[in-house]
Amino acid sequence: MKKIIIRIVIAVLIVGTAAFFILFSKYAEEDEQKYKNSYMSKERLEEDYAFVWDFIENGYPFKNVCIRAGADLEKIKKDYFQKLPGIKDELEYYLFYMSLFSKVRNDKFIGHLDVYNIEYLNSKTDRVQGTIVYDNDSKANGFYQLLLRRVNTALKQNNLEEIFKKYDLKLKPPLNLEFEDILENYFETKIIEDKKIAYLNIKSFYTYNDEFQELYIKKINSILHSLGGYQNVIIDLRENRGGFNTLWQEHIVSHLIKYSLEYYSHLVYNNQNNFFKILEDNFLLVKPLEPNGNFKTVFFSKQNEDDKELFNSIRSYFAEVLPSPPYIDFKKIWVLIGNDTISAADEFAAFAKQTKFAKLIGENTGGGGLNWLPKLYLQLPNCGLLIQSDMLYALNPDWTCNDEFGTAPDIYNLPGKDALETCLEEIRKLGERTNF
Repeated sequence: MKKIIIRIVIAVLIVGTAAFFILFSKYAEEDEQKYKNSYMSKERLEEDYAFVWDFIENGYPFKNVCIRAGADLEKIKKDYFQKLPGIKDELEYYLFYMSLFSKVRNDKFIGHLDVYNIEYLNSKTDRVQGTIVYDNDSKANGFYQLLLRRVNTALKQNNLEEIFKKYDLKLKPPLNLEFEDILENYFETKIIEDKKIAYLNIKSFYTYNDEFQELYIKKINSILHSLGGYQNVIIDLRENRGGFNTLWQEHIVSHLIKYSLEYYSHLVYNNQNNFFKILEDNFLLVKPLEPNGNFKTVFFSKQNEDDKELFNSIRSYFAEVLPSPPYIDFKKIWVLIGNDTISAADEFAAFAKQTKFAKLIGENTGGGGLNWLPKLYLQLPNCGLLIQSDMLYALNPDWTCNDEFGTAPDIYNLPGKDALETCLEEIRKLGERTNF
């Protein structure tokens, strides 16, 4: 009887094992079929994906900020893993990760987490620039050369918008314009009241190359001179998503001040983090990055106090903006800000608030302007795609996270009014008090 039972058990095990291998083989075959037309093999795609998520989960300093902003990281990780087989080429690979990072940030601007954008390529050579490590990397430049070809092909076939939609992205209209025409879209000026109130909307601090930057500087200098002597100049940064801080420091503010102005940023970081060590070893001119404060005494605000355990060091940096001739006399300066005021534009707002250079009107900025030091660039293991992120976490003067809360205005919008209307109301009140 025992022998019969043993034989039955063995038979069941054999049948079960055979069934398992048949099902596993079928699943593996179906899995391979899914990746048949993919950009890379299943193994290579998944290795890159694991690399990216290792950084998000273990290196990205703003993971908690993204979660508080509403990002469900576990769901995003699962959902995008399912999309891997559908990636067809370099363009789709680039858009796949652009879309993923947008979801991780919950469509906000947090820590400059993104792909290295093709807009950053050298406009004359189409090569990677500004990364230090990867500027002359053949793998990175090879990937971006192929990416540009894919973009051009999609434009010719008129299906670029369709590819963007596949990854839940909106295609920005291409700027097929001369630099002079593009500049016209960068600035808007109007005289609200002659010699008393002038309005200047600066929509970007980004310039594509040296030639465009030279035209930008000439244009802004001309505008500033034309407004000299006005009692109130309103600078609108509500649409400004950043660019180069040297443009506002050296070519705007420097002509509007008589003496140097200093502002600062408190930066926390984890010097034992493996990804921070990559930044320190490859992207910093001065290394190691030495803390200049006692981290144990650092106070985090209640809103972001849980983030403190992610870090172990603090370094405070100070930046100085120097006056530069010719001096242009603006009696009083107002700066309009909002949620789309980010990166270098947020830094301008923080500078204006800390130094009293201008009065800020509107809503909190989108932040991202005080995470000083170079970005970290990482190359995915199996292709030349580059991803980027800030590795230092900036604290506002009130110890809130700059990327989470931005820079707060001096005066919030009045009920039912936008920032410009609120500003004009403040100017009116000031005029009543001073009789100008």
